[in-house]
Amino acid sequence: MSDDKAHRKVDMEAVRKELACNARVFEAIGRFIFQFSQLEFTIRVFLAAQLKLSDEHFDAVTGPYDFRMLCTVAKEISLLRFPEQKKDIESLFSRCLSLNDNRVRVAHGLCSGGIGGGMTARHVARSSLKASHYFEKPEDVAKLADIAQSLMAEVLFVLGVPPEAKADADTSA
Repeated sequence: MSDDKAHRKVDMEAVRKELACNARVFEAIGRFIFQFSQLEFTIRVFLAAQLKLSDEHFDAVTGPYDFRMLCTVAKEISLLRFPEQKKDIESLFSRCLSLNDNRVRVAHGLCSGGIGGGMTARHVARSSLKASHYFEKPEDVAKLADIAQSLMAEVLFVLGVPPEAKADADTSA
């Protein structure tokens, strides 16, 4: 075997291990993005219900909002409708925005697998133009998926179904 061929020999066991680690990273990222999209859509549906939007107006009215603005609008409308729940509403949307900060890091950063099954997301913040590294392992991102799912349930629990929608559902049954 020539020296050239010896240098090209691939350690297939190392390749398999790296692929297995990457699969955990891909799964964690996919699960997080999926759960985040469910949270976002739940907030859109809730906002539409509060505004009593028809299905035909849903996308035109709720679609243009990015997540940050969607939360701001939904929070303000919720505070007008449920002022007695101010503390819970503000806390809920603050946590939604914090989760969005992590989504931005995952979606817009450079995600890579690390040594020993770790992972990192390198993200440059617009405010500082400096790169930072986030997360240490895929499980850190998987936990964000759990948080998104919990926040979605909380949107439904804290804000509930508007009384008019419930009454409409009761009368149509």
